[in-house]
Amino acid sequence: SLDDNLTQQLIQDATKTPSGHIRCFTDEMHQVHQQANPQMESVEDFETWMEEKLKTYAQDNANNKASRVIPVVVHVLYGNTSQNISMAQIQSQITVLNQDFSASNTDISNVPSVFQSVVANSDIEFCLAQIDPNNQATNGVTRTNVGTTSLSMNAIDGTWKPQTIWDPTKYFNIWVANIQGGVLGYAQFPNSSGLGGLNTNNGTANTDGVVILYNAFGTTGAVSAPYNKGRTATHEIGHWLGLRHIWGDNNCGNDFCSDTPPAQSANYSCPTHPHKMGTCNGNTTGEMFMNYMDYVNDNCMYMFTAGQKARMDVVLQNSPRRGSLLTSTVCGVAPLTANFTANNTTITAGQTVTFTNTSSGPNPITSNSWNFDVTSQGGVTPSTSTAATPPSITYNNAGTYTVSLTVGDGSSTDTETKNAYITVLATGSSVCDSTAANWSLAQHGSQTGPYLWGGGNGYTMGQNTYGDNGWAD
Repeated sequence: SLDDNLTQQLIQDATKTPSGHIRCFTDEMHQVHQQANPQMESVEDFETWMEEKLKTYAQDNANNKASRVIPVVVHVLYGNTSQNISMAQIQSQITVLNQDFSASNTDISNVPSVFQSVVANSDIEFCLAQIDPNNQATNGVTRTNVGTTSLSMNAIDGTWKPQTIWDPTKYFNIWVANIQGGVLGYAQFPNSSGLGGLNTNNGTANTDGVVILYNAFGTTGAVSAPYNKGRTATHEIGHWLGLRHIWGDNNCGNDFCSDTPPAQSANYSCPTHPHKMGTCNGNTTGEMFMNYMDYVNDNCMYMFTAGQKARMDVVLQNSPRRGSLLTSTVCGVAPLTANFTANNTTITAGQTVTFTNTSSGPNPITSNSWNFDVTSQGGVTPSTSTAATPPSITYNNAGTYTVSLTVGDGSSTDTETKNAYITVLATGSSVCDSTAANWSLAQHGSQTGPYLWGGGNGYTMGQNTYGDNGWAD
């Protein structure tokens, strides 16, 4: 309740764009997280750490020029068809990120001459993951029907992020959703390291990443002007990599980058350079409103600076769950992997099981070797098969059966063995399988785990690794 109240107050107080949107809610969500976790790292502590690391960085600049690859997984949280954005829209966003973070975007030529000397190629590349957490091939996208057409930020962070996140030490997680409150996006700041007395730093691992409004993500499909150039994600990833708004979130505040001129406040729409020259002490060039860390329209932001690159470098070198992404191998080709599923894993004697081959690999699979009775229990017909899609298997005797599948592609093989996978009960036994239940978690509020509403009354709800849904009052 405290989180909801604070979030609603922050939404109400936030400055809106001419279109009525909140350009970025990162700092506000940081306040919400701090309310729940008082030991979180403060901005001051983070900047103290950053200042010390930048001293070392300045002495070691030659080591920071190599291109870095960050593997991405995009989690689409949707409630209707238009929110379930296309693969083409997702890919268009990856293209924008790779252009913006390498200063190869076509509109980089629009940078005013006075700022051209500080334009930076951030040497960062993004790729959609090709290997999922189970070592299976993937397109780097997950899709989850959340059962509602809009989500609050507290629901996203409290429920849907933890349910869908992939290991944040190997994947950069991006969630795309219809965010309530007119918010275009928000990010989780990086943690520093080596600071004593800080328990949770800048946020928990199971919420780490960025969240983007579904129609402000990418450049095609459901996007809507003036946020149709993919720059909301560029802005939020800047926060995720340690960048602040160019006005320092204060009147003529400090963004801790000496090559971004002092700025009075956020800029909107599409100003003309020079803009607000001399409004802040020391600003003789006009404000750098075309920087990705301002609030102007997508088509009017098109640069990072060398100082901003330095901060991103420090984070990638030192911050937990950032640097480890650079050594992640999930953008490579998924290896040959044997796997299978069964339509039923608990039956009565004399019934059949249909097995589905879900093996995958970089090359066509040319051989399959099934064993439906690895421990030789007996009574299995047939007990083996070499077909990619085997016939239905009849289990005539009560017992527990181990099943294995070995696949080959002509140059290598892989075996998947599922111990005690099939349980066969004696004839006349009753089998209850919750996979037949015609309901989903989303229909019951998506409140997984135990939930109490007073007087010791409540429920527990969840889903196991086989996709079974369970609910108990």
